[in-house]
Amino acid sequence: MKRLPFRRRLTVWSTLVAAVALVVSGAITAFVVHRRELALLDESLRLESAHFFSEMHHHGGVKFDWKRIDEEIQEWLPQTNPPRYMEIRTGGEVRWRSANYPASGFPLTLASLSTFPHDGGDLRMLIGEEQGVTFTIGADLGAERSLLVALGCALLAGLPVALAFAWFGGRRLAQAAVKPLEEMTDAAERITAEHIDQRLPVPKVQDEVQRHAIVLNLTFDRLERSYQQALRFSADASHELKSPLTVMRASIEAMLHSPALDEHERIAVSGLLEQTRRLSSIISSLLLLARADAGRLRLDLQNHDIAALVGGCVEDTRIIAEERGIHVKSTLPPSATAHLDPVRFSQITSNLLDNAVKYNRTDGEIQIALTEDGAMWHLSVANTGPEIPPEMRPRLFERFFRAEHSNEESGQGLGLSLSRELARAHGGDVVLARSEGGWNEFVLRLPKIVG
Repeated sequence: MKRLPFRRRLTVWSTLVAAVALVVSGAITAFVVHRRELALLDESLRLESAHFFSEMHHHGGVKFDWKRIDEEIQEWLPQTNPPRYMEIRTGGEVRWRSANYPASGFPLTLASLSTFPHDGGDLRMLIGEEQGVTFTIGADLGAERSLLVALGCALLAGLPVALAFAWFGGRRLAQAAVKPLEEMTDAAERITAEHIDQRLPVPKVQDEVQRHAIVLNLTFDRLERSYQQALRFSADASHELKSPLTVMRASIEAMLHSPALDEHERIAVSGLLEQTRRLSSIISSLLLLARADAGRLRLDLQNHDIAALVGGCVEDTRIIAEERGIHVKSTLPPSATAHLDPVRFSQITSNLLDNAVKYNRTDGEIQIALTEDGAMWHLSVANTGPEIPPEMRPRLFERFFRAEHSNEESGQGLGLSLSRELARAHGGDVVLARSEGGWNEFVLRLPKIVG
């Protein structure tokens, strides 16, 4: 099950908490109102009972003429709505009962207040005794029950409105709470190798979010220092090694042409020259990557016919491919103008074609196609060969990474990484388009911009 976004979860949980709080507060309110109404009713029953005994004493007490009770009781205790349940006993004999009083009576305890079910409702009963006269009086709790029902209906009617306010209020609070995090996330996305000096905004309020932003900015400071040190080391080391290697290569080339060398020595010196050239290539690539990482890569951008540039690279590749029995097919338009650095573009194309030859099979095939797609040129380089394992595809453009099936081929694992950096410097990219059915295809995407 997919989890809701944090903002939505915060809104939902705040609404649920508000709903539970409203229900609990409503239940407490109903309980308090019920207890208060019951206390008021009990007090009213006590006062009425006391008034009855006061009037009875005033009119003779136990010597009262009970034949006149129907007339006197109307004066002593005026009729209420709903009417009270009343009974008068002397010496265990029933002297008078109200019309609504059940013939079987109620099992009451002397001087107690009790609640009893009666005719689908509840009665609150009080029994008292003075000078041998027992007086029972009770009241229907229907009014109190109706009040609780009305209160419950009012709470239920107001609950949707309250929840709506809670929802929108929680939503606003969630937006306010998440906004600093979103601003920090947007700022973090802008921190790249080209803009590593960018930092997260620090809220003015001293809270957990501010502390989080400060800690992350300090972390980015440390990372920037480490990154700059690594860049300086890579650039400086590559630059410092380039000059002595150039001198070494020139000396070895001169030695190779010396007539004093015999055949075995010439082979050894040739191998040494090849390794020196390879080391020079690695250093040149690393220096170029270091400049790209530091944002100091300079491009000589001009309008060029990339179809002609690709054609030249294809012809050079065809010579090497034919020695391995690899067939090269190209489909190029008559012309294709783009604003680019011709040297760097040719370097990208050559790297892709070199890989297509290296990682091909004997009597394989290479297909090159240059097509346009809106504002982009697409240069496709496809070759037959072993499929690249899915788990290795995300790492193809990492520096010095080489797939297992390519270990037997010479190379440094920098070609694809360098090609992608150069392509992105032009505003394009290099991607693996497919690796299936015995074919591997890389595509260079380049903006079709004419200055």
